[in-house]
Amino acid sequence: MRELPDIEDQRGLVSTSQLRTAGWSRSAISRFVRSRGWSPLPGVVYGHRTTLDDDQRVIAGWLWAGPASALTGGWGLVRHGLVLAARPVLRRFVVADPCHSRVVDDVEVLHVHHAPTFRNLSGVPVVPLDRALIDYARGFEATADSVRAVTIRALQTGLTSPARLEAALGETRPNGTRGIRSGLIDFERGAWSVPEAQLLRILSRRRPRLKLQMNPRLVDTSGRLIGVPDCYLPDHRVAIQVHSWTHHAGFHGARDQWADTVDADARYIPHGIAVLPVSPTVLRDHPERFLRLLDGVLLAQQGRAKVDIRIEVAVEPTPLAPHAS
Repeated sequence: MRELPDIEDQRGLVSTSQLRTAGWSRSAISRFVRSRGWSPLPGVVYGHRTTLDDDQRVIAGWLWAGPASALTGGWGLVRHGLVLAARPVLRRFVVADPCHSRVVDDVEVLHVHHAPTFRNLSGVPVVPLDRALIDYARGFEATADSVRAVTIRALQTGLTSPARLEAALGETRPNGTRGIRSGLIDFERGAWSVPEAQLLRILSRRRPRLKLQMNPRLVDTSGRLIGVPDCYLPDHRVAIQVHSWTHHAGFHGARDQWADTVDADARYIPHGIAVLPVSPTVLRDHPERFLRLLDGVLLAQQGRAKVDIRIEVAVEPTPLAPHAS
């Protein structure tokens, strides 16, 4: 029996239209599916009777959606390199005239009036990250809080910029985009994560007179890096570090991430900087506990000898103004 053509970047999957172009008859395709392979979606053939992995499932969805379609939503974000907290449920594609919207299993094709712009990422056309993020939010693939976290992550990792994201938001209706807009505001205020944004909100409401910098580079008089604290209070020489289990526990390769975190915190002490660690759950559920600890640290820092350091930031620290939730 004939072997399926091995098409680059399709991971062993082919569409029936590709097979017909290669000279396969309908009966030959049917015999192959019955005897050796299987059809994960209508019009799509796989040459092995094994379960598809996530990458293959996306490719299968694109083959069903058609060559004029482009991947968007959660799986589009993953294709761009974003790590999501939860595995996307839908494989969502957009396609322009004369095609139409349709759904099969967990694959959805959305009709748009203008052909989508796209990049080819590992063999699959994918819409720009900003468009994929908007479709992810407006398609209710995640909660507004999760979308907010993904937005901050996309901005912090440089996969998009505030200007590009604002331009994309300006071209769509605002409904469903609250999480994106919140994440954009958080990032522009200096937060690199949702817990850092929560820290900013607590300080702006409860300690609005404090001057602070988010994620500044602190260097000594010789220019050697001391560290990049999540939040720094320059008038009191206090570094606030938001330590989450997700990002600071376990191993990255052979490196113990928690040991690295402890060592990094200790490097502030010889420079007269007090370190106040806090967990995201305390910021979320017990902000009063954090504020009591903060007040104690601020009091203890009064009158302590100061060691010369330099803050490498674009602007001078200013008091936070209270803002609406």
